[in-house]
Amino acid sequence: MHGVVLAGGDSRRMGSDKAEILIGGEPLWRRQVRVLREAGAERIMLVRKAGQPAPDGIEILRDSVEGAGPMAGLHAALASSSAPWVAVLAVDMPGIDATWFRWLRGLCRPGIGAMVRHSRACEPLAAIYPVGAITEIASRLGRQDFSLQQLALALESEGRMTLVPISDAEAAKTVSVNTVGQLNDFSEVERVALNPLDRLESNERVVGNSLHLFSELRSAGLISGATPRATALGGGVSSDIFLVEDGAHRFVVKRALPKLRVKDDWFADVGRNRVEQAFFAYAARFMPDAVPHVLRANPEQGWFAMEFLGGGLRNWKAELLAGRADAGTARLAGATLGRLHAASWGDPVAREEFATLGNFTALRIEPYLLSTAERVPALSGILRDEAGRLAATQLALVHGDYSPKNLLVAPGRLIVLDAETAWFGDPAFDAAFLLNHLYLKALHHAAAPDPLIVLVAEAWRGYTAALGRHSSHELESRTAGLVLCLMLARVHGKSPAEYLTEPKQREFITDFAGRHLPHPPSTMAELTAIWREGLRKFRVA
Repeated sequence: MHGVVLAGGDSRRMGSDKAEILIGGEPLWRRQVRVLREAGAERIMLVRKAGQPAPDGIEILRDSVEGAGPMAGLHAALASSSAPWVAVLAVDMPGIDATWFRWLRGLCRPGIGAMVRHSRACEPLAAIYPVGAITEIASRLGRQDFSLQQLALALESEGRMTLVPISDAEAAKTVSVNTVGQLNDFSEVERVALNPLDRLESNERVVGNSLHLFSELRSAGLISGATPRATALGGGVSSDIFLVEDGAHRFVVKRALPKLRVKDDWFADVGRNRVEQAFFAYAARFMPDAVPHVLRANPEQGWFAMEFLGGGLRNWKAELLAGRADAGTARLAGATLGRLHAASWGDPVAREEFATLGNFTALRIEPYLLSTAERVPALSGILRDEAGRLAATQLALVHGDYSPKNLLVAPGRLIVLDAETAWFGDPAFDAAFLLNHLYLKALHHAAAPDPLIVLVAEAWRGYTAALGRHSSHELESRTAGLVLCLMLARVHGKSPAEYLTEPKQREFITDFAGRHLPHPPSTMAELTAIWREGLRKFRVA
């Protein structure tokens, strides 16, 4: 894949050359070049109109036709490229990052590019074009039809472009910076986003000055006392989470991070906390006792408050790591997931509300499947195909992070947390995500794995019973294949399982997934049998 930054506009509304405007001390053109390079573009070009200055250190192309706008730059880039695809990015779209293009690259197929569309339009200036698109572009230039929207629709009808639907909230990052006011607004947002707290302390000075948390909570009517207290809670890698205490009143505040706390660069839209709130509201219609109650939300400031859950609830991941394997809990976890999928199956309301493929891709498809594909070349084709299949499947509401760490349990009770990856898609992902955790916990307890392996069958039994008529052999087959993909991802992806610390464990998973992914088992019972046999050999090796 090659890349091109389109920087040949007149910048009339800005009043100066947008390519040279500084954000964070870096010219916009250089920023966009960096984004494409981080996304994997092997050669990068900068399109400038005749007469515009050409910066040093970058290959310069000139518009192929005067007065044709970005269409001319597109033509020049495709004509100059020898790669199958060209990633195209407008210089004035600083909200686009490398993750955006990695996601789109995973949706490309031979001769077919990828572009997003939302309720207002397609986004042709943050897209990946196949080189074959030059034929249609040249034709339109010849008849002086410079509409990029019509070009996008024409390429889709020709089978040269996949138009990927995203929500309007996700589309916010595609906004162009055309005026000084818009530039100032973006710079302020970026200043906050690029400086998340690395360490959180439980005192009002740090929390108040850094997040303005208490003043916002007072304005929202959530606290009234003179000495409230906020204590940072362990919330995984994606969010700041605080327990707020105001006298006897206790609740939890959650704020999504723009860069997740992992070794790799992993960025995601902070608007995902609105997705989480919507998930809780939707699920509460049919299982109100299984999700927390949201007290208040502030989308502008990026946080929401929810009830604090005590009452003897325990984190299921902690229970499993300690070797406490309860079959009833596994059945309840499966049954709760099955109820979610059954209630939302084919629901047009959920389909519209959770059209969040961009968010799901940034948090799941790219860091798990596409990143693993880059790091395990022998299985790259299988993983990329699975990423494409997932992105194209729309059946039911998917939680997206249905793992033991996000399940609070007590006898006969289960609470589902952390739904910021919710998406209307393939329910097999949730089932596989849960079962993969159970398989890996059995490896963690390889000296005596059977009690944990048994939980796989219990969870699957509870799930299929609750799913009812929607349960099928095809769903089971997809789940088994996805488990193998996710096993590999928890070793080679951006979110490795932190409890699998021994090299021989990682080697075992890599070998196991590598041997079975080309021809995966079609049932969970078959997968469990070969996993059990694999663990037996692992113990005696």
